[in-house]
Amino acid sequence: MKIACFTLTYWTNPDNAKNKAPELEAWKKQVEKNLRPDVIYLACGTKSDPALKPIDLPVINAEVVCTKPYDVFNWCYALCAESAGMWYALLNTDCDVVVNIASDCVLNTDLRDLAQKFMERPELVCAPTWGDKWLEDAAVLYKRQGLTKFLNGRLRPNLSEGNEKLLTEMEKAHIFNGYWWNPWPNIPAMRQEYGIPHEKVVEDSRVISENWPIILRPSPTIRKRYEV
Repeated sequence: MKIACFTLTYWTNPDNAKNKAPELEAWKKQVEKNLRPDVIYLACGTKSDPALKPIDLPVINAEVVCTKPYDVFNWCYALCAESAGMWYALLNTDCDVVVNIASDCVLNTDLRDLAQKFMERPELVCAPTWGDKWLEDAAVLYKRQGLTKFLNGRLRPNLSEGNEKLLTEMEKAHIFNGYWWNPWPNIPAMRQEYGIPHEKVVEDSRVISENWPIILRPSPTIRKRYEV
């Protein structure tokens, strides 16, 4: 079994790239410990100069010119980066599993062991839920067939001049209905949401007692507890 792993990021200038280095270095250490991928790279939506890359990993660019502010519904540069990362894995590697993991998370599970179990199952995607209903797209394992199913069966554009209302978590839940394995059905979401305005932060004690395997936007306490 061969595994490719990427995360979504971008930078606009040398200072911006330098500021992203600590988080990306921490992400790389966690991925190398908990997933041990054969291929690892950064995927960018807006054009990010590889000469300025924050850490020493290959950079895959979607080459999108930044002409509008980011909008999760209608002008989602992150989805451009995700598409580029997925196509790169399909066209330039022979990996069996492709993993997209957000850089602002910590891992509390052996993802390579999980990937092996995933390969023995019939589903095409492995991910936790968000909101006990939608597919959490910030920590996802895909089989190659899963990537082709998603990329060729999209329900929304990445960039739209219209009035898009479908979040990608909803889109993926619809596309992978019947093809999605959630190994943690008793945990409705794994977003602690520390430092996110207007979001309720989940208490550290709950994260620990429920033994979350993946913690998105963790508090300093949780980050210290699980980070490599």
